[in-house]
Amino acid sequence: MKIYNWKRFWCLRGGRIDISDGGFLYDPESEYSYFHSQDVKAFEELVSIPCLVLLGEPGIGKTSELKKAAITNKNILGLNDNQIYYEELNQYSDESRFISNVFNSINLLEARKNNSPYLLFLDSLDECKIRIDTISEILAKELKRNYWPNLFFRITCRTAEWSNYLENSLNEIYTEQNLKFYELTPLRRKDVILTLKENNIDEQKFFEEIYLKGVQPLTIKPITLNFITNLFIKNKTLPPSRKEIYEEGLKLLIDESNISRKESKLLKKYSSAHKLMAAQRIAAIMMLCNKSSICLIKDIQNPIETDVSLEDIYGKETIGNEEAEISEDLVKETLNTGLFVLHNVDKLGWFHQTFAEFLTARYLYLKELSDIQLINLLFQNFNGEVKSVPQLNETIGWIVTFRPDLFKKIIDTDIEVLLSSDVTLQEDANKEKLVEHLLRLFEENKIFDLNYSFKQNYHKLNHSNIESQLRVIINDKSKNNSVRKEAIDIAESCGVRTLLKDIWEVFSAKNESIRIRNNAGWALKNMADEEYIRKMKTVLLQIFATE
Repeated sequence: MKIYNWKRFWCLRGGRIDISDGGFLYDPESEYSYFHSQDVKAFEELVSIPCLVLLGEPGIGKTSELKKAAITNKNILGLNDNQIYYEELNQYSDESRFISNVFNSINLLEARKNNSPYLLFLDSLDECKIRIDTISEILAKELKRNYWPNLFFRITCRTAEWSNYLENSLNEIYTEQNLKFYELTPLRRKDVILTLKENNIDEQKFFEEIYLKGVQPLTIKPITLNFITNLFIKNKTLPPSRKEIYEEGLKLLIDESNISRKESKLLKKYSSAHKLMAAQRIAAIMMLCNKSSICLIKDIQNPIETDVSLEDIYGKETIGNEEAEISEDLVKETLNTGLFVLHNVDKLGWFHQTFAEFLTARYLYLKELSDIQLINLLFQNFNGEVKSVPQLNETIGWIVTFRPDLFKKIIDTDIEVLLSSDVTLQEDANKEKLVEHLLRLFEENKIFDLNYSFKQNYHKLNHSNIESQLRVIINDKSKNNSVRKEAIDIAESCGVRTLLKDIWEVFSAKNESIRIRNNAGWALKNMADEEYIRKMKTVLLQIFATE
């Protein structure tokens, strides 16, 4: 896959970004950026912050940007190779090996002894094969044990999977002043235009197509922009849905061999259908068995726990109406496609985690498993509650696109997995159902609050009918404060300015509770124009004058 010379930006968590440029990030470097207030920075502006948590949605480009950030950080601070450590967490399922490699390294211990600057970059907390709560505890303990003022710590994670426990621990270790959270912003229009130019794609026709098909949101992420440009080059048009774009895009990658691998000349040709089935089988084995790499060494002694051997993959599958052998030759040819990338000389992994998530869902769908089988496979009992396995959240989201009838069952089982999934919240109908169910849970006092990381996803709930859906709740004083507060929070996150008058009525009403008025006040502060802000000040002065 091509690497493009995009300049990416990071937004302070909870801060403002402007996507008024046709759904793309308004260019912070534009001559008119002064009129588009945003809380975004280039990474060069963040290098002096001791502790950085770098968040983002799947496929937004966190790993690529962290690799560039490591070089940038090292160069700006003037450090040598011994003063920086970069590691991908999806390589670890063994706690002792992780601690030994990361925190007991000679370079780290030497830097701590001399109180020298040391950069520790850890990628993809959410993909670690150690449970997220466990690895969070290990990180907190080891960072506290090894902390010295010149230890610069950077870690990436999917926004929805971020650990509140680790956040609290980092706050204790680094203090709030030295700990910052940033999210990777979408691509700018100029980034997409650069991509189109390098691929000789007609700019006007491309933009007309993505808006006509309603897939513009997919072009703000590198991973799906790559699919879309490849499909456009091949077909001069685009499939109508996200699922079809992934299916067609992955088929293109399956037919794209990595000719740099020496054994490619020795491989015989298999059909795309055979390679797709083999890829699906590999994905399911790795995702469901919590594996991160495929070991290419035969009959290896003492294999690493996170590795899948080639022998583990061989077997039989049904392609069409015929049984097919997933043989050594077929597996090797599949591994030689654009779906996979070398981790080192004897290991392969997925080019991107979303490929494995989609293909696992497709594999399970084709297996025609029952609802109960799917729930038992993808969910676990945690302390008496049935919850999704966190590493499978996006796979569950994809399964719902193949099996829409599962949406209600999963809502009833674990609403948070649907709220955190980037895939599920693509259709307006799903968004409306999710808002309805979420508000009902608050109204019936079945939930009282959601973790901050899940509330961060409220902006994804925006849909064509959200104004009337929320207005009914916000204005109904017979509803409990919890559900009305949540409706206001969703309105704020989705920027539903047509509800400002309704929220203002709640804020200014003397017979409303302090809690709900306070919540309405915060929403107004973040959404309202100067006129409403002046009116708020008048109300607040009246309140202070009577107390």
